[in-house]
Amino acid sequence: MPATTDWSALLDEERRLRAAVIELGEPLDPGGLRRWWSVVTEVLKTMVRLEGRFLEAPPMELFDSLSGLTGYLAAGQVPAPIAGVARRGRASPGPTEVSHIRVAVTYRRAVENTLIEDPHPVKTIMTAYGLRSRRTVQEWCARHPPFDLNLWADIPEALAKKMWRGGEVYRGANKRTWSSRAKSRGARK
Repeated sequence: MPATTDWSALLDEERRLRAAVIELGEPLDPGGLRRWWSVVTEVLKTMVRLEGRFLEAPPMELFDSLSGLTGYLAAGQVPAPIAGVARRGRASPGPTEVSHIRVAVTYRRAVENTLIEDPHPVKTIMTAYGLRSRRTVQEWCARHPPFDLNLWADIPEALAKKMWRGGEVYRGANKRTWSSRAKSRGARK
């Protein structure tokens, strides 16, 4: 993510990275592509205001590039700027997964602050999210910030329900990964 949210600097950074990784016709560097996509994400998040209006004039050059990429996707082809950021193995969590993870982290923090009574919060999170390792919960708590606990102070039971619902969605999204792991383990025996 870029360090600045200054609109013109953000757009300049996007243009610079797009020129470097897409328009120059050079081999696409996965790290450069990921940086470009991170900046594109920031541009899109920054440009739309809560009232539904654009911050300034939409970045038409970026929209043109995105339009070209979506044309390939519509035809069933994955263009290089998208395929080039994929990694082998387990993918990093996407924005929706990170949101569900942060709910779990917030739940654990709420237990630590005695907003919720749960003698085994890590075990509860493991059950809700279908995790096999306590370490995963510990790593989540180290890597991801909780949501503001003040939002949940008056309604901690709503946080618990949200955590269980988030766990259900997380399990569903990761079912494919787990079933493929189980199949590959079975094949080794």
